[in-house]
Amino acid sequence: MKREFYSSMVSLLFVLVIICSPVSALAAMEWFDKGCSFVGAGKFSESVNAFEEAINLDPKFVNAWINKGSALNELQQYSDAVLAFDQAILIDPTISAVWYNK
Repeated sequence: MKREFYSSMVSLLFVLVIICSPVSALAAMEWFDKGCSFVGAGKFSESVNAFEEAINLDPKFVNAWINKGSALNELQQYSDAVLAFDQAILIDPTISAVWYNK
């Protein structure tokens, strides 16, 4: 009886992980796209907020960290920009654009 219960719980947890993961990744991409649109419109404060939403949904979303850093540079918030670039480097130190922007 206990074995069946645990097996059912593991199966349910597995299904929940599969169902929830793509949704948050998709939502993170939607926020990232909004941030990019704001950058294109010169709305850097709004873009930072959008990139932060993407990062909250997917903390390892390296491009969101990079774009957040770039938007912060545009706002002349250099110390915050460096922190964003540092996060991007922790996630993927091979992206040369991060090192250049930092």
